[in-house]
Amino acid sequence: MPYSQYDVDRIIELIKEIESRKEHPNAAATYKDIPALQEIDRIVNSQLELHPCDRDTLEDSIGAMRYLGTAYEHMWRVPYAIRYYKRLLELQAELLSRFGENDENCKDDYYTALRARNYYGKDSCDDLVELAKKLLPEDKRKEVEKEIFEDFRPLKHDPVELTPMYLSVIDEVERRMDTDEVKNMHHFQRSDVFRQLLREYGIEWRPVTLLNPGVHFD
Repeated sequence: MPYSQYDVDRIIELIKEIESRKEHPNAAATYKDIPALQEIDRIVNSQLELHPCDRDTLEDSIGAMRYLGTAYEHMWRVPYAIRYYKRLLELQAELLSRFGENDENCKDDYYTALRARNYYGKDSCDDLVELAKKLLPEDKRKEVEKEIFEDFRPLKHDPVELTPMYLSVIDEVERRMDTDEVKNMHHFQRSDVFRQLLREYGIEWRPVTLLNPGVHFD
């Protein structure tokens, strides 16, 4: 059963709402967009529960999962992004196995999923590798894996950002930082404010500048 026209229109409306709040096209979503993102999630997952999904439902859901994962990654809500990226690959695998159609973005999506899982440390991503074996020729799959497992050198980030406690307060912390005074601060000063606010919630957080002493930050 495909998405109803109401649900399609509502998802489009929500995405337009999110994009309209951005200061520029490459800006990330913010805490203000969380209700809209959560509503997209509810619509998509409600549709996916109606088994078996038809081809159009899978294709539309793949696009929605990609949008959600990208939005949360750009907001640096990495655990949420990881979840959506894995679901994206699972839907692509289902599309291929049931309808013989291979989503043209599989390679890029695999790279993105592996990258998200390796931001905070090396992860062999065995579950994602098994999915990719169904989706990509071996040479393309190994090309992506080399880029991440051998060549990817991300900055260090505090793993507290992966914890449920951090994720439960981050939207409120960012709301409290959404003032002209804080926006006009140098990013080092904003990090100090961010750190102090998190401390109010019992969370000790270290900024990327402290965790990467050999890196020059303007």
